[in-house]
Amino acid sequence: SIVVNVAGSYTVTVTNSNGCTGTSAPFVVSSVPNPVPTLSFSGPVTFCSGDSVVMSTQTFASYSWSPSLSTHPTITVTSAGSYAVTVTDTNGCTGTSAAATTFVTPLPIPNFNSSVNGLAVAFTDASTLSPVQWAWNFGDGGTATTQNTSHTYSTIGVYTVCLTVTNTQGCFDSICHQVNITTTVNNALNINGILFEAYPNPWKDQFSVDYNLTSVQDLTFRLTETTGKILFEDKIYGALSGKFVLNPGPISSGIYYLEVSGEFGKWRRKVERGEW
Repeated sequence: SIVVNVAGSYTVTVTNSNGCTGTSAPFVVSSVPNPVPTLSFSGPVTFCSGDSVVMSTQTFASYSWSPSLSTHPTITVTSAGSYAVTVTDTNGCTGTSAAATTFVTPLPIPNFNSSVNGLAVAFTDASTLSPVQWAWNFGDGGTATTQNTSHTYSTIGVYTVCLTVTNTQGCFDSICHQVNITTTVNNALNINGILFEAYPNPWKDQFSVDYNLTSVQDLTFRLTETTGKILFEDKIYGALSGKFVLNPGPISSGIYYLEVSGEFGKWRRKVERGEW
């Protein structure tokens, strides 16, 4: 017997014990090439954590992927590694693809801190794993794209603030925290010589606002419900220092907001109509 590994026509000549010879009919051996599988990808082989890429190959009789051991013509890869497929064609011949290596980029980890001062909130980024882009959503329609930012709300309430961070590979993740705006600035404001103070608080029939400004300006005094509805509004002109008395009239006991605005900006605080 012989082992044949080259295509061709083979015969055998034999001699018996009498010295007689004979030759067989030719036996033709043909060969077929081994299959050569190649890998195709649904997207980049470097992807963000949580994403994936689908690997596929041509149509064969059977498949064996490494290292997943899948026997399907496609596999979904979600982790870093080296992948190849061994296939068998209808002739029983096998072939193995070149290996493809996948890489997974970790997501940046979003986080932030907030500091509430009345209606104004300062937001400080505390994200890790090197984000390079920041997208803030303050929960009231306001947005920002700086790393650290601040935002002033128009009224009290609980707001869901979300931060999305993105790294240089385009991988991103988000986190949301609730910010509770329950009070405004302190009873008295004294900044750079500007003074406002409201008293008594709670009040019964009326209350006063002492003011001391650094320049003459017009002041608007407004009393609102917690919903923002205006109950009382008045204005004084050419104010510098003095006292303004508010008599809102017959309103129910409860929590209200006093707002004073002028060229200096705006001062807003919680006041209470007491029960007597």
